Amino acid sequence: MPICSLYDKRVLQPGYHPVLQSCYYHEWTTRDMQQHMHDRMEIMCVIKGECDVRTGEEQVRLLAGDFILVDAGQPHALRIDSQRGCMVLNVEFVFEDTGSPAPDVALLYRECAALRSLVDAGPTPYLKVKDNGEMYRILSTVVDRATLSDGYDFTVDLWLAQMLLSLSDLSGAGPRRQEADYVQMAKDYVARHYYHEIHVADIARFIHIHPAYLQRLFKKNCDMSVVDYLTEVRMQKASDLLARTNMSILDIANSVGIHSQQYFTRLFKKVTGMTPKALRDSSTADRPNMDGLPEKNSQRRQDGMRETPYEIDSDWRDIEK
Repeated sequence: MPICSLYDKRVLQPGYHPVLQSCYYHEWTTRDMQQHMHDRMEIMCVIKGECDVRTGEEQVRLLAGDFILVDAGQPHALRIDSQRGCMVLNVEFVFEDTGSPAPDVALLYRECAALRSLVDAGPTPYLKVKDNGEMYRILSTVVDRATLSDGYDFTVDLWLAQMLLSLSDLSGAGPRRQEADYVQMAKDYVARHYYHEIHVADIARFIHIHPAYLQRLFKKNCDMSVVDYLTEVRMQKASDLLARTNMSILDIANSVGIHSQQYFTRLFKKVTGMTPKALRDSSTADRPNMDGLPEKNSQRRQDGMRETPYEIDSDWRDIEK
């Protein structure tokens, strides 16, 4: 028998999982829904524009990037009046003993302090939450996979389990990741991938936050953009190679993810105040003999060191996107 609410402690019996009942994207310019209620929980995520959700006697304003969780049996209605339109992503679910091998709610409850806090706090008519891009990523994946699947899809169960974990974390029910953690994760990603073409969206996707949110955090905590930090890392690596090896300037450019010697030289001078050749010349007296390195560099080229995609000025501008 389905259990309609996450706040119903019966959901902590072994074997109960969130089960999708309905999901859709929709965009309106005007919408004035009558208040209604249903026996399932509902998450509405605002992708674009703004809207109002009436819950009982209360009206909740939602902007792009907000989402709301409405409990089962709670009267609610959607109102939209915007020439620019409002797009929402809606997911409705209950809990059932399905026999799925995915983690059940009981296991998630035991292992996740934030989820325990949310469930133990007891029923609330709704939760309004500011998304950082994580919930949208999860819900959009659920909708896409559920829409495309011809039958049972185990991965949907896994995404729904992640939905509960992310919901509890984003709602502030438990300890949240600190801003400095996200910044450090971004720095670690750059350290491991600086020799590839990198876009801010790639880093944000890896650490599960929105690219714009990552940009703001990085600027706030490091007083520079993600792009400027990536450039500094690349130029520092290049400086070390120029000072300590006989690698050609083109090979060094390739090894730090820039497949254009002209662009690399221009960027290097902008960051360090000198050309790559000038830095190398100034380091020659202190550098040990590196005979044989050209042959090693040739082997590096054969091993794929020059496979990094070509970056031009427009690519560098696009990295902010």
